[in-house]
Amino acid sequence: MDYVPEGKRCKEPRAEHVKDIPRGIYSLPEDIPGERHGWQMRIDTRRFRPGETFVWTITPNAGGGSSTSTILMKDPVGPCELVPAPKQTEEKAAPLATLKGHLLDGYRVDEKTVGEVLPEIRRRRLKATFLVMQIAPGNPGGFGEGPELKTSPGDDWVVWEAEEAGKRTVRLLVTDKRYDRNPVYGGPRDAVVKD
Repeated sequence: MDYVPEGKRCKEPRAEHVKDIPRGIYSLPEDIPGERHGWQMRIDTRRFRPGETFVWTITPNAGGGSSTSTILMKDPVGPCELVPAPKQTEEKAAPLATLKGHLLDGYRVDEKTVGEVLPEIRRRRLKATFLVMQIAPGNPGGFGEGPELKTSPGDDWVVWEAEEAGKRTVRLLVTDKRYDRNPVYGGPRDAVVKD
């Protein structure tokens, strides 16, 4: 575990990164129940293979909160030598495709299946890509980004949101099963998005 001040990063390479990370090696960070500040995550060390080290860095942000990096590396891992971090450019979030004036204007995709949504996308002569969402145990809200697919993962997959992903293309945020609440918003979409 390394503490890295804001504006700095660890000089790379420290070690070779493991590319075939075992599923379930760690959970996404989630709030600690009953705590005003703080979060927790589970790391399953039984999934490590011999000669692997989980490298975790945490950086406090001046405006509050923190950012973290979690990387599985092959031994030996060199020490964290602090160097200036590259200047960050602010990344704009992709616009929601379902909002007024956008590609799926007037059509709600949330909690429908891929098989229900694709006919509308085809009717509008649009293309679709699929972002597989990774949901932490207990669905605390939020998600990790899994692979992005160019073809449908299956008609029974659940769509939670649609983003514009380029000219005449929408990116559907999908999971292989239904959850008790929309993981994109941590609850009902209508509590956050006004059409």
